[in-house]
Amino acid sequence: MSNSAIIFRRTQFNRYSLPLLMGIVEKASKNIPIYLLDSIDSLVDFKKIYKRPILAYSFTTLQMMKVYEEIKEIKSRFNDVYFIAGGPHATADPEGTLALGFNTVFVGEGERTLTDFVDIIEKGGELPDGEIIEDKNEEPVNIDDYYPVCKRHNLCGPMEITRGCFYNCHFCQTPRLFRRTIRHRSIKSVIRGIEKAEHYNGQRLYFLSPNAFSYQSMRAGEINYEAIEELLKSVKDCGVKDLDIAYFPSEIRPECINDRTLDLLEKYCSNKKIAIGIQSGSKPVLKRTCRTSGIEIPLNAVALARSRGFTSHCDFIFGFPDETQEEVDESIEIMTLLIKKYDARIHCHFFMPLPMTPLWNSTPTHLSEKTKDTLNKMRDWGKLDGWWEEQEIESFNIIEWKKLGFIKV
Repeated sequence: MSNSAIIFRRTQFNRYSLPLLMGIVEKASKNIPIYLLDSIDSLVDFKKIYKRPILAYSFTTLQMMKVYEEIKEIKSRFNDVYFIAGGPHATADPEGTLALGFNTVFVGEGERTLTDFVDIIEKGGELPDGEIIEDKNEEPVNIDDYYPVCKRHNLCGPMEITRGCFYNCHFCQTPRLFRRTIRHRSIKSVIRGIEKAEHYNGQRLYFLSPNAFSYQSMRAGEINYEAIEELLKSVKDCGVKDLDIAYFPSEIRPECINDRTLDLLEKYCSNKKIAIGIQSGSKPVLKRTCRTSGIEIPLNAVALARSRGFTSHCDFIFGFPDETQEEVDESIEIMTLLIKKYDARIHCHFFMPLPMTPLWNSTPTHLSEKTKDTLNKMRDWGKLDGWWEEQEIESFNIIEWKKLGFIKV
């Protein structure tokens, strides 16, 4: 019986992060087996082969309690499974994550720390237990050196082109999770990633970025048009048939929508939809949450995009702390305008209090029945989507989990 393998627990919520994590392990070792786990029942088969399988989780705060319950079930059914965790929740609340039942928790960027962990396994060393591992290197990770590709499983994910965010929206974890210098993947590295992932050739390529048109910029509001065009042209010259940018899993800040950026989309990209974060139609809410784009800029951006033949998929968030019905109605009014005048679609969210964010200790505001009826009507029109109903429940669950001590920050 072999000693160990690294088994990544796959869910619908971490499918974009796993190719990179598995690629890190694959790069670090040619010998350590790597697997995907879609059902914990399959651990029966792994336990027949491996004395102590290593089960790896990457998850957000929303999935925390499901992960906790799953670990309890696994420990009741199987002996000697080693659990490791990483991802947004582990970074935001490492002590609490360790207490969920994990042996080791990885905080922040995992490229170097996961590589070191793999090296311990390969050399037959003793695995850490009850430890929180954080990259102490003062130099930021060079994202050029890592790709969302695991060739053993013919698995690849969206190509990350920018890590970190220049902005400071108070509901968002991204600027806090990546506290180091904002980094951009070089064009040479993008091309190398495409070559490594044969799946991309002749297929659709998606980029991963908090703001697709911040690529190679050095500050908020700056657009490096030349670098963006060089990137898009180089990718197309590689033989990528369909290229998507500024649509999920990336989006575009409304400040970055202008005729020149839309020209680049038309010239090089396949998507005729763009994802725009508007978040609220209420100026007081935007000010309280430090959403600096305001409301006029997004409205002008959607109007321009429509005039150029693009459909805008606009993010809105409800349930912000201290949000009044009047402020909610302002958002509804803007959404209605966007739908009727510009044929936009709305992607609706409910505010989530997330560790590390300035709004972590705030309480969400329940939606009124009036608001729910309006959102449901928009959904019936085929103009609204999203998981806002489920998120409202989960949002208050997070507060309860904190009270019960499952979240320790």
